[in-house]
Amino acid sequence: MVGMQVRGRVKGNTVLLEEALPEGAEVDVVVRETGFRLDEASQRELLAARDSVRQGRGVEAEEVLRRLEAAGD
Repeated sequence: MVGMQVRGRVKGNTVLLEEALPEGAEVDVVVRETGFRLDEASQRELLAARDSVRQGRGVEAEEVLRRLEAAGD
């Protein structure tokens, strides 16, 4: 069986294709992930860091940049 790949976007719950398909074509739709996913350990680490910042234990952006510049020397 020979297949073809066609791209499109969803608008109003309808798939709008970039090119036409033959009448009666059978299709499978695969949704591409547009974001990123973290494993459970990384999610916990990110949430812990967020909580730390909310509790005033964060580092200002200028300090982070200063440390990065110093590490590069």
